[in-house]
Amino acid sequence: VAFEMGHTGNYVVPTTHGEVYYAKPPLYNIVLMGFYKAFGSYSLPITRMPPLVFLFLTGLVIFFFTRRYANLEVATLVSLLYVLSADILLYFYKLSPQNCHH
Repeated sequence: VAFEMGHTGNYVVPTTHGEVYYAKPPLYNIVLMGFYKAFGSYSLPITRMPPLVFLFLTGLVIFFFTRRYANLEVATLVSLLYVLSADILLYFYKLSPQNCHH
């Protein structure tokens, strides 16, 4: 979607293969397209960078808000636990029959 936005110049109505894409709001794809243009690449590491940047920024927000009400150690621990949470890193990966490897 972001790739198509960059090539068509249509930043308001996201499309995929010419069809309107309703699954997500366009802001994420606009940000992703910005990363593509800033780094000059459509590679997988660049595609995965925006969520990691947002995760880090959310960890900083949690740290600073927690720091207002708790000491440095607690604020650091809480923000690190959030950032390193398996659910966050794996996008709430569900165990389903096709994802189980017995």
